[in-house]
Amino acid sequence: MLIEWVDDAKTRKDRWRKDAGLVAREYSSWTVRWTNRVGWAMAATMFVTSALCFIALQLAGSFLVHTP
Repeated sequence: MLIEWVDDAKTRKDRWRKDAGLVAREYSSWTVRWTNRVGWAMAATMFVTSALCFIALQLAGSFLVHTP
């Protein structure tokens, strides 16, 4: 009885590991690709936004300094 229960638990565990491995492999393949793309898009957007804000602040500062 106990041996059957242990064997059953072992096969369930192996089956769970196999299913989890397949799911993890499928999940990571497209997830990593899209996460990578989204990450690069966010980095580029942040860079462009910070550059535009820097230019706007520089222009506003020079305008404020030169106004009497």
